[in-house]
Amino acid sequence: MDVRGRFAMNVAAARREAGMSREELAQRAGLDRSEIDSIEAGRGAPDLDTLVRLSGALGVSADVLVEGIS
Repeated sequence: MDVRGRFAMNVAAARREAGMSREELAQRAGLDRSEIDSIEAGRGAPDLDTLVRLSGALGVSADVLVEGIS
């Protein structure tokens, strides 16, 4: 699996575990819903700022979101 695909799976899993919709995650992270859609579809390549926003909004460390990526 490629980097974007693995990141997409990790974000989606963390979001579901937190019981959030994509819209709620976008609001909490200060991102557009379309950006969350793109990330979870494996099309987005988030920068470091987005990674930090996502991890904060999800209440997980960035390590959780990049797990399995080498």
